Amino acid sequence: MIRLYVDFNSREDIDVIVVRIDTPLNAGVFEGQLHVGDHVVLNDEAMECVARLRKGTYAEWVAEIIPGTIKDIPEEQWIAKIR
Repeated sequence: MIRLYVDFNSREDIDVIVVRIDTPLNAGVFEGQLHVGDHVVLNDEAMECVARLRKGTYAEWVAEIIPGTIKDIPEEQWIAKIR
């Protein structure tokens, strides 16, 4: 499953997160790897979840969060990543 860094505040709807592959944090992900309906792992420093990819209304790619898959990342893990 592809892992994508996202800004969980960037949304098209309540549970629909904008996915950007043009950011350095997703440098290893290419357009040809993404397919409508694929399950991906979305994460930021503090949480992660599984979501289903689709084309967005305003953004090129978005992902619908699958309920029940949201997990908090323990603070000691995300603090270590940003240092």
